[in-house]
Amino acid sequence: MIANREYGYLANGSGTLKLHITILLLIAASQRSAVAETPAVEFPVGMVIPHVTCLEDPKQSYALYLPSSFSATRKWPIIYVFDPFARGRDASEVIRAAAEKFGYIVAVSNNSKNGAMGGSREAAEAVWQDTHQRLPLDPNRRYFAGLSGGARVATSLALSCGGCAAGVISNAAGFPVSNAPSGNMKFAYFATVGDADFNYAEFAQLRPKLDSSAARYLIRTFEGPHGWAPPDVWSEALNWMDLQAMTVGTLPRDPARIKATVDASLSRAKELEAKDDLVAAVGEYEAVARNFGDLTDVTMAHERVSELQKNKNFKKAVKQEAAELDQQNVLKPRLPPKCRNCQVASWTQSHSANCETGSRISKDKRRAVTAPPW
Repeated sequence: MIANREYGYLANGSGTLKLHITILLLIAASQRSAVAETPAVEFPVGMVIPHVTCLEDPKQSYALYLPSSFSATRKWPIIYVFDPFARGRDASEVIRAAAEKFGYIVAVSNNSKNGAMGGSREAAEAVWQDTHQRLPLDPNRRYFAGLSGGARVATSLALSCGGCAAGVISNAAGFPVSNAPSGNMKFAYFATVGDADFNYAEFAQLRPKLDSSAARYLIRTFEGPHGWAPPDVWSEALNWMDLQAMTVGTLPRDPARIKATVDASLSRAKELEAKDDLVAAVGEYEAVARNFGDLTDVTMAHERVSELQKNKNFKKAVKQEAAELDQQNVLKPRLPPKCRNCQVASWTQSHSANCETGSRISKDKRRAVTAPPW
């Protein structure tokens, strides 16, 4: 028997498999262990546990959140989260309300950081194995999420793990530098970015690539700088992921919930039309048509897209947005170095970010590209 000193949890260690660096072997390990009886889980529920030590690698730990409704008698969706400064507790608190509402387990590495020496691969492997060993997880509903460099780690994992991820929730940064969306993407992609984020232009450039790959995606903008999305956006993200699970059949369809979500999206699009924000309105209608067409009738969304794209004001706004993004790309290299390279300030720290944050990170780490864990 193996004991966790923190919470007295006992697990059957006879089926423990040695850790390998490839995700395929990790998946195989989790599938083999899934046939064994799931032991009772003795972690507290409804609260963030800031430090859970990994059984197989005591140097690795993670913050854990189990929703209040948690029971070991069923399998649960899980979100593996990567913060650029390894702030497991802070990141968990940002996601907690949404995870509670929609019934998700949250596991945030306390070791993974930005940079070539950030240990993302080792952290991801350790947390993946430990949670599969100790918790009843739904193999069809495993998600990766992250902030800034952690968002690129999350997307790298989903791209390279052979279909192990149902979705990615990417905050304040898009795809890894060496990767781009493709038709082979098997996961849903929900991205968030602040309207004052220095990476805002990156998402505008990402949209057409996602469109050409026929991906299921949504990019949600919120008011604020570079940082974690606020709790209401996280609530939208998990609800959206649930509907994508309904689309592919890994979650039973809920007609009332589908209708409420689509109606809310159409209402948002109409409000944007009324404000003459036609580019954003078209984006909302396109998202409805793209993401919910297999769940309900989206004819009206298609029709509004077609009509608005003919509008002279829409065409003018598209050109203006493109010019503004070009200007942003020109101006960004002229910013003071500590502003240009600043990484992040946590949303939990008064929902503010400033360039002083960047002073904590060496030039070498700022320049480094996070390597895919797998």
